[in-house]
Amino acid sequence: MADNLFAMLQKAQESASTADSKMFGVEIGIVTNVQDADQLGRVKVVKNGKLDEDLAMAMVWNTPSWADGSLRLLADGLKFTTADNTTRMIQTKSGHQIILDDKKGAEKIVIADKSGNRTMTFDVKNKKFLIEAKEGDVEIHAEKKIILECEDLEIKTKKTGKIDIGSTFDLNVKDKANIKAGPQLNIKASRVNIN
Repeated sequence: MADNLFAMLQKAQESASTADSKMFGVEIGIVTNVQDADQLGRVKVVKNGKLDEDLAMAMVWNTPSWADGSLRLLADGLKFTTADNTTRMIQTKSGHQIILDDKKGAEKIVIADKSGNRTMTFDVKNKKFLIEAKEGDVEIHAEKKIILECEDLEIKTKKTGKIDIGSTFDLNVKDKANIKAGPQLNIKASRVNIN
C-alpha cells in the first residue's frame, strides 16, 4: 500500500511540473521587482525558480521564519506598490482604487474613482476624514434624520447658499449671535416678533 501511495505521489509531482499543468490554490513566490513603469501596481515574481508571467495580485506578511525576505503571494486581492513594502492597493479593471498606506508618519487610507477627482481619505497623521469632489456634486440623503455633532462647525461657499425647510426651523444660540450682511438684509414674514 505504501509503495502504491508513493508511486501515485511521484506521478502527481511529475504531472504538476510539466509546462502545461496548472496549480490551483496558494502558491509561494519571491517578489523581485516592484517598480512598474505603467503605474498599474504590477510586480515581478519568481516561482519555483522561474519568472512568473502572470500578475501577482496579493500577499501576506512576512514572518521572522522567512528570513530570506521573500513575500508569500496569495490569490486575487491586493497589490503592493512601493519598494519599502508599505502600500497596498486594490485596483479594478477600470481604475477604481482602494489604497492602504502604512508609511510611518503618513498613514492613510484612500478610496478613489478611476479619475481621481472623487476621493475619500482617512488621514491618520492629521486625524482627518476628507471627502473631495474636484468635479461634480456631493449629496447626502437620509429617509429620516441627519445629525452633525462636533465641537466647531464651519460652512463656506464660494457663491450662493440656501437652506430650504419644509415646516419649522429653530435656531438656538446659547451665548452670542451675529448676523452680518453686505449692502442689504431682508427679513420677510407675515408676522415678525422681536423681543
